[in-house]
Amino acid sequence: MLVPTLVCAFWFSVFGGTGIHMELMEGAQVSAQSFETALFYVYKLLPFGTFLSIITILLIATFFITSADSATFVLGMQTTNGNINPPFFVKLTWGLILSASAVVLMYSGGLEGLQTAIIVSAFPLTFVLLLMAFAIVKAFRVEVKGKVPLKKTKES
Repeated sequence: MLVPTLVCAFWFSVFGGTGIHMELMEGAQVSAQSFETALFYVYKLLPFGTFLSIITILLIATFFITSADSATFVLGMQTTNGNINPPFFVKLTWGLILSASAVVLMYSGGLEGLQTAIIVSAFPLTFVLLLMAFAIVKAFRVEVKGKVPLKKTKES
């Protein structure tokens, strides 16, 4: 958990700082770009910008592919009563459903529609997460009560 966090912090610090530097010191119009294109605009101003763009696209693709694979795997497990190895057809079906829903949301409302759908669908999860937090605190209290403290001796 530490390595991805450090890599992300490093990435945002280097390229975010570079963008801010280019905006303030070199007069580049980084803030005039959309959020989706600002990073590639900064790359265009840097040496090896094409190479950095290719690497970034590969990283983004890897992120989306692994996220989709994980989502279809988990959904496949949930719909096959916890089967650790859900059938390929089940995972393929979930992959098609997820892809189709993303395409429909992008087509109907663009990025804003997709973001709204994500927020609306995630809202009920808030209550589940609150209940899980309550349950873990309760479990910790039960565990602490179950342990017998060491008796103090005269020497300690």
